[in-house]
Amino acid sequence: MEQAIFEGTLRRSVTAIDANLPVFEVRTMEERLFESVAKPRFRTVLLGVFAGLALLMAVVGLYAVMAVSVAQRTHDRAHAAFQRTAQAVAGHKTAREAKP
Repeated sequence: MEQAIFEGTLRRSVTAIDANLPVFEVRTMEERLFESVAKPRFRTVLLGVFAGLALLMAVVGLYAVMAVSVAQRTHDRAHAAFQRTAQAVAGHKTAREAKP
């Protein structure tokens, strides 16, 4: 509403000075500023979204690699522990049988 009043006043003032001067695209400085930074702002937001996605994918990938590594080590340790237990049990039986 305020802009429409301003536009009408501006048109009348320019026409009063020189009727041959055209008046077009009457906008506030705030509107012009917003329009001038709209594309760079969009690109910045888009770049930020892609950077966030890349960071998320890197974190998920690191988590997956660490999880697989820990799972393999746990499996290897458990296997080694069971193998030592089996050898100890077998050795214990053999030692018992060897006693007279």
